[in-house]
Amino acid sequence: MSRAEFQVIFDGPKMGEGEIDVRELSASLTALNQLLEEADSLLNGDRTTHALKVQGSFKTGSFKINFASAQGIIDRAKSMLTGDEVDAIISAASLVGLVITGSASLLGLLKWLGGRKPTKILEADDGQFEVYKDDKFLKIEKNVLKLYQDFKVRQAFEQAVADPLQEGEIETVAFTGDAGKTFVEASYVEKSALAAMPEESTDLPSYSYETNVSLVRISFKEDNKWTVSDGKNTFNVSVEDESFIRRINENEVSFSKGDILTVTMRIDQSETSTGLKSEHAIEKVMNHRKPMYRGQLRLFEGD
Repeated sequence: MSRAEFQVIFDGPKMGEGEIDVRELSASLTALNQLLEEADSLLNGDRTTHALKVQGSFKTGSFKINFASAQGIIDRAKSMLTGDEVDAIISAASLVGLVITGSASLLGLLKWLGGRKPTKILEADDGQFEVYKDDKFLKIEKNVLKLYQDFKVRQAFEQAVADPLQEGEIETVAFTGDAGKTFVEASYVEKSALAAMPEESTDLPSYSYETNVSLVRISFKEDNKWTVSDGKNTFNVSVEDESFIRRINENEVSFSKGDILTVTMRIDQSETSTGLKSEHAIEKVMNHRKPMYRGQLRLFEGD
C-alpha cells in the first residue's frame, strides 16, 4: 500500500474563526478526490485503486483538514521504483504537488509558468523533460508532464485548488505532508495560472439520415434548441430548415407535444479532451403531423 498523508489549509480574512462555507468545502474536497483519482488513473491505469480519507479533526485558526491518500496495488506487490521502471506505483499526491518532493510537481510547474504556455519542451538525456519559459527552463519528470497535458487532471486541479480562492475570503490554499515543516501553497493572485487549459477538439466527419422524431419541448427563441425523441433516446436539436422556421414565424404551423416530424437529421461529431461529443441538427422538415391515435382507436382501415 502506497500511502501519502497531507494536510490542506484554507486561509484568508474570513478564516480567523475557523469557519468556511460548507458548499465551498464540499466542492473543493470532491474535486480534490477527483484530482487524485484522475492522476492515479492516468499514471497507473487499472493497476491501482485510490482512496482519499479525512483523517483527524478540523482545527481552528485557519481551516485545516488532514487527509490520507492511499494507493492499493491490484495485481501484485511492487516496490517504489524510479527512473525508467515504468511498472512503478507512483504517488499521485506527490506528483500533483500535495506532498513535498525533491522534484517539480504539477503545482510547482503551473506556478512557475505563471499562466503562460511553455515556449518549448525538450527531453533531457536523463529521461526528464525541460519545460522552457523563454530562455529559462524547469526540469520535470515525464509523469508530471503527463499530468500537465491531461485535460481531466487539469480541470479537477482547477476545481480543487483554484476555485476556492477568492479575494477577501479564502486567499491561500496550502498543503503540507510533514506536519507543517514545509509547505506548498497557491494564492489568490496565482489563480489564473492554475486554471485548466481550454478543451481542444477535432472535428469528425458528419453524416445525415432520414428519421421520425416526436416533439418533447420546443423553443421559439433564437438559437434555443428543441428537445425531441426518436422513440428510444431524447436529445436536443437545432432546427436549420429556414423554410420551416419562416412558416412558424408566420403562424402557418401550430404545435402540440408529441407531434411527429419526418426530418433529415445531421449529426456533427468531434473528439475532445474528454471524449466524443455529438450535436444534432434538423436540416429539413419533410412532414409534420399530429400523433396517429391520441388515445382513440382506429375503427376502419381508412381512418
